Amino acid sequence: MTYLVFVEENNGKNLAGFISFLSDSVRIKENKELESEFNIKGITYSYLPAMKIGRMAVDERQQRRGIGHR
Repeated sequence: MTYLVFVEENNGKNLAGFISFLSDSVRIKENKELESEFNIKGITYSYLPAMKIGRMAVDERQQRRGIGHR
């Protein structure tokens, strides 16, 4: 899923940047310390859901205004 960020300026709304999120998973079976923590009601999970940032960009004209930070 990609989100667009717009800023309102004197000449209307302008695209300031975007961020893309991807769904993924993290394998925990290889880490014995974590494996016991994810044994819930007798079910041992070998993967956990995760989300990662695929791409992120801020227009050069909008940089240093805190948009990427937010």
